[in-house]
Amino acid sequence: MAESRIRNVEWQHDDTVNQDLEQYVRRNLRRQEILDFASSDYPMYAWSLRILGRRLQFFDPQIHRLWSKSK
Repeated sequence: MAESRIRNVEWQHDDTVNQDLEQYVRRNLRRQEILDFASSDYPMYAWSLRILGRRLQFFDPQIHRLWSKSK
């Protein structure tokens, strides 16, 4: 029997999240700063550094690579 998980996929269709995350990375903000802004600007979605990385990878692998090199 497969384990059922509750997932909120609404963020995948939210273009403003995509644009804002890209802007944060391009401004060379630190990971924690990006996480703080995302949590504040989009409280309806769950956030952690791991989730942030997954969302950046989903929206734009190039931006994810820039982010993964930052500290």
